[in-house]
Amino acid sequence: MVRPAEDSQMEMKAAYKSGEIHDQEPPITLEKIKTKLKESEIFNWEDPTLTEREKKEMNKLFDAVEIMTTSRNRQPSGVQNMFSSLRLVERVVKKQLKEGQISEELANKFNWEKLTTRQRRDNQPTYYLDKSTNMRMFNLH
Repeated sequence: MVRPAEDSQMEMKAAYKSGEIHDQEPPITLEKIKTKLKESEIFNWEDPTLTEREKKEMNKLFDAVEIMTTSRNRQPSGVQNMFSSLRLVERVVKKQLKEGQISEELANKFNWEKLTTRQRRDNQPTYYLDKSTNMRMFNLH
C-alpha cells in the first residue's frame, strides 16, 4: 500500500516529467555561457587576435560544451547554475588540451583565475572526527 505522502510525491514527479510542471529557470544555453565567459573576462570568444586555427579549435570546444549542457538541461534547474557551467567549460578545455584537440595557445587565452571561488564559511572545518565512535561529525551551522 502506498502512503499518501509518497503518492503525492509520485504524482508531482509524473507531472514534472510530463511537462505539466515547468522548471522555473530557463535552461542554460551555449550563448549564455559564451556571454558569461566574456563578461567575467575569462575568455573573449570574439577576440579579433584569434588565429583561424584557434577559431576552429574554439568551435570544436564549444560543440563539446553544447553537448554537455544539453544533457545537463534535462536535469532540474537546482542542479544547474552558471558557476558550474563555467567550471564545465574549464573541464572541457583541460580535457581537450590533454587530448591534443586544442593548442596550448588557445588554452592559455582562458583566464581561469578570474573565476571566483566559493567562500568557505568562517574557515571552520566541515567536520571533525569523534574519537569515541570514530565517525565524522559535521558542522551544520
